Amino acid sequence: NAMVTLSSAGNTALTIQALGVPAAPFGLGSDSCPPVPFVLDAGQSCSLQATFAPAAKGLFEDSITVMHAGDNGPAAIVLRGRGAPAAPSLSPAIVNFGIAGVGEPGLQQTVTLSNVSPVSLVLGTLVLSGGIDYSLQSDQCSGQTLAAGATCQFVLRFAPAMAGNTADLLSIPSDAVGSPAVLIMQGIGVVPSIFANGFE
Repeated sequence: NAMVTLSSAGNTALTIQALGVPAAPFGLGSDSCPPVPFVLDAGQSCSLQATFAPAAKGLFEDSITVMHAGDNGPAAIVLRGRGAPAAPSLSPAIVNFGIAGVGEPGLQQTVTLSNVSPVSLVLGTLVLSGGIDYSLQSDQCSGQTLAAGATCQFVLRFAPAMAGNTADLLSIPSDAVGSPAVLIMQGIGVVPSIFANGFE
């Protein structure tokens, strides 16, 4: 949503005669302006709330027409917005592998990505930030278009190269708002104990 201010910038009062309401997906919400027609005294202003609630993807444009008694005829407040899917949901939201032994096969975790938007979600290629301890074992999500409510899965692996706390990021690009989504992975590498003849 956005706030639009109407002002009487001159030295005389300005009569607002009518407001042209934009078509969906735009609209007018709560505001501080009185019902039309109304008068703004010199230097006075009031605010309109322009709303945007798209039900489809794409670019939208409309305007609020302000009919007034001042010079230069009606004023048009141009509204523009882009409809895009909501950010995907990830389960789990953070991947905590726990403890894994250095040099051992490692641990795996399946992550489910869900399109929680009412429109399709176009996914790009999943990319790790570059750490050597984490890898993408399988990927059913990259390059996919998910219908509303659809899901896909990918499998991450943690195989630490040295002892200590480690973390990495997985970037999930898409045509969603706020893209890319980022998944945090963390784990602890430990050096396994060595046993020989029953003695440590």
